[in-house]
Order: sequence, then C-alpha cells, then structure tokens
Amino acid sequence: MNNKVVYLIRTVRYCGGFRFRPTTTYMLGTNKRKSAIQSTNLKKVLVNIPPSWLESHLQFPPQETRDFSTEVASVNEERARKTEVHKESSTNALDGIKEIAGDERNLQMEDKSQAQLFFDALETCKTPCDVLDLLTKFDHSWKFIAYSFTAMWRLIKKMPAYSQTSEKQLIFEHPAFAPACQYLLEHTVNAWREDLVYSLHAAFKLGVPQNSLLIQTLLRVCQEHLNELNDKCLSILMFTIKSMKKSKNIDALQLELQMVMEQRIPEIRNIDLLQTIMKHFGKDAPGFLKKAFENNVLEKLHCLTSENARCMFNTLAVVNYTSIPILDSCSKKMVATIHGTQFKQLNRILLACCILHYKNVEMFSAIESYVTSFINMWSIEQLILFLSAFEILRFRPTKLMDIVAENVIKYPESLNLKELMIIFRVYSHLNYVPKCQDQQFFEALSCSLSTYLPGIYNASLLRAVYSFCILGYHPQAALNHLMQKDVLSDLLKPDDLNLKFNEMMLHAVYVCLKVDGHSFSKPAFVLQTKSSFPIAMKPIEVQEVLQAILGDKSMFRHKVQLEHGYKAEFEIKLDAERKKVLPVTETDDPADLNVQRIIFLYTSESDFCLDMCPRGTLAMKMRHLKALGYRVILFSHPKFQKLGKEEAVEFLKEKIYSADN
Repeated sequence: MNNKVVYLIRTVRYCGGFRFRPTTTYMLGTNKRKSAIQSTNLKKVLVNIPPSWLESHLQFPPQETRDFSTEVASVNEERARKTEVHKESSTNALDGIKEIAGDERNLQMEDKSQAQLFFDALETCKTPCDVLDLLTKFDHSWKFIAYSFTAMWRLIKKMPAYSQTSEKQLIFEHPAFAPACQYLLEHTVNAWREDLVYSLHAAFKLGVPQNSLLIQTLLRVCQEHLNELNDKCLSILMFTIKSMKKSKNIDALQLELQMVMEQRIPEIRNIDLLQTIMKHFGKDAPGFLKKAFENNVLEKLHCLTSENARCMFNTLAVVNYTSIPILDSCSKKMVATIHGTQFKQLNRILLACCILHYKNVEMFSAIESYVTSFINMWSIEQLILFLSAFEILRFRPTKLMDIVAENVIKYPESLNLKELMIIFRVYSHLNYVPKCQDQQFFEALSCSLSTYLPGIYNASLLRAVYSFCILGYHPQAALNHLMQKDVLSDLLKPDDLNLKFNEMMLHAVYVCLKVDGHSFSKPAFVLQTKSSFPIAMKPIEVQEVLQAILGDKSMFRHKVQLEHGYKAEFEIKLDAERKKVLPVTETDDPADLNVQRIIFLYTSESDFCLDMCPRGTLAMKMRHLKALGYRVILFSHPKFQKLGKEEAVEFLKEKIYSADN
C-alpha cells in the first residue's frame, strides 16, 4: 500500500480518538460567543499533534541507475530540512495559539475588572440619578441594568415620602433611563431568570406604568418561566403583582402562582421564606394553600425560634387563618422568651390575636406581668395602646389598669382627646374601677374631658358621658354640655347613620341618672327616644324546666317588660325566706318587701371578660335591676343546652333557692 495512504489512515485514526464537544462559552458580563479558535477543546487538539505527523512524505520515481549512498544522503538531508521547517511551523502555530489564549485571558480579566469597577461604583451612588450617570459610562448588559434598577429602587425607598415623587420624576427625565428600558425590553429573552423578577419589581416600583410594553413583556416572560424560578424569586414576583391593578393577565398569573406554590410549599424548609410567601397571598389565599402552610409549619414547630414564633402571629393574621395548634405552640414559646421583646412586637401580637379571635389567658397574663415589671420602659401612649388591645380581647389587666389610673390622677392634663376616649372605652367595657381611688380617678378624667368640651364632637361627648354612666359616675360639666338643645338635636338627626346607637346611649344615660339617684331632669328630646335594650329569643327548653320545677305555668312569666325599658326572659316570685314560690301577676307591687322577685337574663360569651366578670353594659343592667329590687340570675343558653333535663332542673333549682345569689 502507498506509504502516504498508510500515513493518512494512521493520522485519521489517531485524531479520531479526540472528541469535539459542541460547547458554547460566554464571556463574563457579556452574551458574546467565543470564536472557534478560542475553543478549549480545539486548542488541546492542535497542541497535542506531534510535529512529525504534520510532515509530507515524498516518493521518488524509479531511475535506471541509482547511487544509493548519494540518494540516501540526499533523502536524509531533505528529511532533516523538512523536519526543521515543520518544527518551525509548529512552533509558530503554538505561539499563535498561546497568543490567542493570552488575548482571551486578557479579555476575561478586562471584563472582570469592568464588572468589578461597575459594582464597586454602584455601591457609592447616593441618588438614582447617580446610578443612571454611572450606567452611561459602561457598555450595556442585562446584569448591569438589572442591578441598576434595583439600586435605584433601594435608594428611593430610603427617601422621605415627600421627596420620592420628585425623585422618580428626575429618573424618567434622565437621558439614560429610556435607553436602559429599551435594552431591557429587547434583551429580555437572554436574561437570567432572577434578574427578570428583580427588574420587573424595581421597574414597577419606580413608576413604570403597568400597561407599558416593558412591564407586560417582563410579566409574560416571567409567566413563561414560572417553574424555573426559585422560591425567593416567586415570593418577590407575588409581592410585585399584589400591588398591581386587577386584570385578566394578573388574575391568570396569580392562579398559576397558586398552583405552583401548592406543589412548592410542602418542600420549603426556610420558615421565614414560607411566612413571607403566605403574607403575599394574604387573606385571599385559597383554603388548600392555608392548609398546606399549616401542615408545613406543624412539622417544624420543634425548631421554631422565638423570632419565628412572634412573626407567626402576624402571618396568620394577614392570611386570616386561625390555627389553634400553631398559635398555642407559639404562645408557649412567646411566654418563655418574652423578656427583651419590644413594644412593636408585643402590640402586633395582641392585634393579631384580635383579628384571629384567639384568647390565651396565660400569654396575656405574661405580657401584662412583663409590661408592669418594666413599667419605666413604656410611655403612657404605649400603655394605653396595650389596654386598648386587651379590651378587644376581653382580658382585664387589673394591675396595668391601676398603674395607668395612677398616672391619670397625677397628670390628667397630659392626655390628648384620643387617649382619653380610649381610657373611657377600656375602663367602662371591662367594668373596672381602680381600688380605693375611684373618686379621684373619675374627677381626674372629668377634669381632663372638660378642657376639650369647647371643640369636642357631639358623638364623642355622648360616648364619654355614656362610659362615665356605665361606671356609675356622672360628670356634671359634661352632662350640662350634652343636654343642650342644639347638641341633642344634632345627635338625633333622622338622617344620622348612628341614630339608633345614639338613642340607646341617651336612654342609658337618663336611666343611670334616675336609678343611680342623681338629681337631673330629663330633657324633652330624650323623652322622645325609644328604648333599645334587646331581648333574646326564649328557648322552649328553659320554659319546660321551669314548669318541671314550679309545677305550673302561672308561677312564672316570660318576656317580661321591666321598668325603664329593661326586659327579662323570665320572672318568678319567692317569699322573703326563699322557701316558697308565689304566683306572678302583672299587678304585683315591686316595692313589697315580703316578696323577692327573681328575673332570668340570657347572656352570651361576649357579655363577660375572660375572668367571667360581667362587661360594661351587662354590669350596668345588673346594677340597675338590683337597685329596682330584683335578684338577677344569669345563664348562658349554649351551656344550658348541653345539660340533660335532670341536670338542667338541678342547675336552675340551685340558682333559684341558693342564698348566695
């Protein structure tokens, strides 16, 4: 076989052992592809081929006479010359490859230095316009522009609210802003997924309109690559679209996000990220997401930190999902690590409990104890806000209320009207009067209220006087102002949305004045008001039990109308020794001292504080009925229904004949 052919076959076989993988390499900070000569695999191939394999073998034609020694010498000389030529050629080729590789490394180093210069300079920018000025000094790339938009939004957020609008206007007027937006729009396909989300968030927050081509394009590309986004990017995307106006596109994206998160939530291990995602969904989160969130958290209860536990209250409140197992566990951790907790965190926890209707006396008591133990840490405004939250939760922090009352007595002039109204509401609704200082407390409040009488709203004045009356105190100056004809006319306007409520409070004020023994004449305007003390529906079960106890329907009355507009569910009469039941008639004399009149009032859970003390309106009603000569028996209908008939009979017998009631 021809020697050249044999050599060619050997060369091809050897070169076939090298695999050329089709790789595309990108320069740092750019999207430009490298040329073929810059391919690493190609350089390896060129460097490893021996120089002798690149030589050409010559074949001489036959001659009649040949001098073999001369021929051999000439052939050897020619081979040596060829070898030297190819060595020089290979050396030049290798030098070229090394030069190209060096150029590539220099280019990469240059790109790295450019990126480092850009990001270092970006950190020194003080205003969004500084960022845009910096952007003009560098070649545009997605990474540079994405970071620039994020930096501008970060700087805007730190500014006062009054300067943000003008600063955004300067951004839009800057000559570099429009080209940057155009670059984002044209190169969206080549962007990293997380850069897409951050750019969308920053651009929208900077004020780029939602219906603009840029925002809509970024939304579309994010939606196309939704499954490729990590959990943090999904969280940022949810936060961004939550601020956008409702539309078909946004609704579709939210629905798709819910479907993706249904699969992701069970896998999320970061509890902070999990809470952030649920907050973004908010109270509109579908039930299956709330349940998935609950199951995930229940698996991690053992590793929740104290900070996680505190934040969990707020998360559940935002989602509006009451998970008793989670709340109970977080409450225990909260109690164990309460020392050092700031006011903002404590107040947020209490407000979350209000939203979730979650009552935990142990945690509330721990918060009260912590607040009162370090009383000098808190301002009077903070203490009043604590009281306001506790009142909504129906918890009576008596020690804290005593401390606030002492402060009011010492510095009545320090309270503004808003704080004063909160104090009225809290102390009256919780039916609490400071021990041994009740008169001083009432006088201090009355004095403070008097300073606001010239400019107070009539509705606020009525609520303040009503609160005083619930507690059994009658502020003379405030009453005189309230009973003026023009004030009453304003409160009883037919078109007033609060007319019914105003009528009820005015009627209660008059009843308090009369029953509590205060000499005050009732104005004509109040005479026209109607009583609005409601009466609950009469359960048949109670009537049957009373008939079983008393033996006859004539021995009790139901739906009884009492004095001053009060009503009762049932009424019975006993002799003075409480041994004998007497028949009840409508003509009975309430002042008969030989007869004891007993009335039954239905109550609900909301009528009591958590310590089972009657709340304001019920306490006032009981006080008045007792003053009118009645003995009041309270019972809860839901609890009564849980009793069997024999248990119900024994329960009511004990209530009726007991000497303690």
